[in-house]
Amino acid sequence: MPINKILKSLVNPGDTGGMIPPSAGNIGMSTNLFVSVPESVPGCNIGKYVINESVNRMLARGITPRYAALSFTLDMDFTLSQAAGVADAVRQAAVEAEVEIAAVDYKVLPDGPPTGIDVNVTLMGEVPADLALGAGCIHSSDSVIITGPVGAHGVACSEQSMGGLFFPPVGSDSCPLSDIVHSVMRIPDGLRMMYYPSGESLREACAVLESVAGHPLVIDTDKIPVDRNVSRACRWLDVNPLDMVSAGVMVVVVEASCAEKALDAVKRSAFGAQAAVIGHF
Repeated sequence: MPINKILKSLVNPGDTGGMIPPSAGNIGMSTNLFVSVPESVPGCNIGKYVINESVNRMLARGITPRYAALSFTLDMDFTLSQAAGVADAVRQAAVEAEVEIAAVDYKVLPDGPPTGIDVNVTLMGEVPADLALGAGCIHSSDSVIITGPVGAHGVACSEQSMGGLFFPPVGSDSCPLSDIVHSVMRIPDGLRMMYYPSGESLREACAVLESVAGHPLVIDTDKIPVDRNVSRACRWLDVNPLDMVSAGVMVVVVEASCAEKALDAVKRSAFGAQAAVIGHF
């Protein structure tokens, strides 16, 4: 099957653009360009990664993604089997994130991306009518929750670049966080802000939050969840897990009085079983 049919199979045959049903509420949009991203790391094909990253970035703003448009730039040496793997990963990730692929386009270049493929993802989503989130909502004494173990994606990328040195292998933690986000958003008046550390370590994310909130952020590092295999790999690499990138966690800031309720909601959600309250403003 030619590359055009493989990629265009993500939408209706012959379509590069789709019809979007009218929305009764406000619409949010985002666009995300993924350049020089490895085609795959342990546990994560680029197709899965770009969908989950785009979806989680939008979810952090309180917006529920509904439709996606993808544009691929391919090197001419990118094979049919590679394209099929990417398309399958995109399709599966979109189903898991409850996002419909509405449009797809692509270009093949003789001197294309160094990794063989670049991807642009544009999302359209629904904005709640009463949405009020952001750094301006954060108060002194608010609690900070991390929704899962940190550092796995960074370790997986290191593992890939070094030829798979870790045993057992560490897979990327890339996943859609929609169930977690929708659970905490149902807590009345207690949610202050959500932050998705895209391409950032938890340490970098905390520095950003402290800067935008204008309040000191106190973190108890002993309470930060780290998978045992990630911890072992980090010791071998001589790095701190807090300095490794995650791809499947959200930092959630809530009113202190709502912290336990929010934590319970996260733990009952998909991918949130190991969530923890790790600090406060």
